[in-house]
Amino acid sequence: MTEFVSSILGTLVKKLTSSAVEEIQLVCDVKDDREKLKNTLEMIQMVLADTKQRQTKEKAVRLWLSRLKN
Repeated sequence: MTEFVSSILGTLVKKLTSSAVEEIQLVCDVKDDREKLKNTLEMIQMVLADTKQRQTKEKAVRLWLSRLKN
């Protein structure tokens, strides 16, 4: 009987451990995606800030920015 209970507990522990590992991987993937998105948004903000400065001197930039806003 002890071996049977031990076997069941072993299987249960493996399943719980596997589920925990999957959850940790999911959380890490979300953190990686969040960091990538943050970096992308920061880059977009910098490009738009640069564009706003350049629009006073360059017609093509002014047109591009106007179309982007609409």
